[in-house]
Amino acid sequence: MDSKYLVYFAPCGIGLGHAYRTLTVAKRLINLLSDVEVVFSTYGEAVDLIKKYGHRCLVERPVSYLLNEEGELDLRLTLARGPRNLYNFLRQIGDEIYFQTMLNPNLVLSDSRLSSLIAAKIRKCPSFLVINQLKIILPIKKRAKAKNVMERVMLNFFDTSWSHSEKIFIPDFPPPYTISHGNIPENGDLEVLDKVVFVGPLLPVWPNELPERKIIRERMNLDRERLILASFSGLEKERESLISYLLKSLSACKDVLKRENVKIIISGGDVPSHSFDKYFKNVKEIVEIRGWIENKHQLLKASDVAITHGGHTSVIEALIYGIPAIHIINPGHTERYSNALSAEKLRVARALIANKTNVTDLCSLLIEVIYDKDMYRRVSTLSKKLTRYRGDMKIASILVKKLKEA
Repeated sequence: MDSKYLVYFAPCGIGLGHAYRTLTVAKRLINLLSDVEVVFSTYGEAVDLIKKYGHRCLVERPVSYLLNEEGELDLRLTLARGPRNLYNFLRQIGDEIYFQTMLNPNLVLSDSRLSSLIAAKIRKCPSFLVINQLKIILPIKKRAKAKNVMERVMLNFFDTSWSHSEKIFIPDFPPPYTISHGNIPENGDLEVLDKVVFVGPLLPVWPNELPERKIIRERMNLDRERLILASFSGLEKERESLISYLLKSLSACKDVLKRENVKIIISGGDVPSHSFDKYFKNVKEIVEIRGWIENKHQLLKASDVAITHGGHTSVIEALIYGIPAIHIINPGHTERYSNALSAEKLRVARALIANKTNVTDLCSLLIEVIYDKDMYRRVSTLSKKLTRYRGDMKIASILVKKLKEA
């Protein structure tokens, strides 16, 4: 393809939310500008997703956090692996400089990746950043003073690092509806706040792009059934941990759920099914487990309740689709818990940190949400109000303007 413009997308490869966001912007950009070509660079599971959508994807060395045996984020193990992550990060910078030099893009759009911004800065290429977590909250329960010092050091480091971008797009609603509110510093804490723009969500599929809910449910042969969609992203061990937790909890209230005609579809991704066979056999009458769901957004629109892992995109999707939600958070994920708490404060969702001592709590929450008519009304009202914030279209329009100015 002999295109006039080339845009370089660099999403974080941990989980799939970052990749979906940049794929969405790429789709809108191509629709707005016929002579543009896009290329991606990333790592992890995001590579296969991007290739599946037919885009060229350059593969980077991975950086990640570590989990313990229960699937919880383990800060100690992650810090112990610091030298390896630092090595891979430095190699990423080298790879990014090489890729960007060879391709010579007109601009770079990074989703939460610093290496791409550094490379663009070195090459004097215009760059933009998509991110919903400008500050890191460490999952440390003790030594509060040390925790505060470490968080301040990281805040200052990222303040300088993110400043390499021309604009910082927060894929979220403006206050007072901001889901990532707890992960964005207050005024005065960061120099780069003058670059921040609350653009709205970057959803791959919006509700108005799908058939009516009634039609979807008819096609799925859902008459009186209450449909619950449980969809989890993140690392494989995280997904396995949350699915096991969910299945164990459902055993405590399966009779009530069966009586209420509840059907639960769980998206397990590529987690081996034998990982939770012993829990599934107790609830198989009301539960269906699938891999990656192709028609996830149709299922979401047809659902009565959503259960997620608290990822930023997942929390926002439930809200935009007007679905009450329960967000189950693996311990240690302060960013996800903050997202879930924001949704809970809006009274459209409930938040729960998963651990061994509160397995049955999820079941109680689920029954509460199913019967909470006020929550259904609130999320429906808020959904109609917030669907006008189309971050995917706004970013694409800004990129088009930048490309034509160059």
